[in-house]
Amino acid sequence: MNHVTPRHIVNRHHPRGVALVLVLFAVATAFILALAFMNAQATNSGIARNATNQANARHIAESAVGIAVEMIRNNSNFRNEFTNGDWVTNHSFAGGTFTITGEDGIDTDGDG
Repeated sequence: MNHVTPRHIVNRHHPRGVALVLVLFAVATAFILALAFMNAQATNSGIARNATNQANARHIAESAVGIAVEMIRNNSNFRNEFTNGDWVTNHSFAGGTFTITGEDGIDTDGDG
């Protein structure tokens, strides 16, 4: 006699829902990767902003030094005309401001 087992009894021992668990795992992994990417982008934006601000501040400072050098170069009597203290105060330039302060620097004690 040929004994046939019903189909629903044979499948009863096979695990069900494995595909659902795998899909949930894949979605969770993709979500975590997306969060990590967004966090890295936020950090990179801050770093880029800081680098831009630093470059702008350096540009303003180098311009102030150039102006001070030209003020001295173009005036042979600068020691009498530009006294110790602020030569330029809160000058607006390239989105920032600078102040140039000068000191005579005469060697009073002879040590060079």
